[in-house]
Amino acid sequence: MTAKEKANYLVQKFSKLEKGLDEKEWFKREVSFNGNNKQCALICVEEIVSYLYDIEFYKREDAIKAAKYWKEVKKEINKL
Repeated sequence: MTAKEKANYLVQKFSKLEKGLDEKEWFKREVSFNGNNKQCALICVEEIVSYLYDIEFYKREDAIKAAKYWKEVKKEINKL
């Protein structure tokens, strides 16, 4: 999944939860984005990046790639 696709997915997931839709209904409806949903998605991404750095996993090449990916997701969320 590209960073842009992941950003849209995360924000949509929070949007749909906010509207009280269960998981089975998520993919059947389009939703609009609002600031709260974007903030929740950003918090999730920041926690993932922070975790990668906290466990000193960042020294490994695959962790560096993962951190770059999640930082790109964060950029894409901010564009929404």
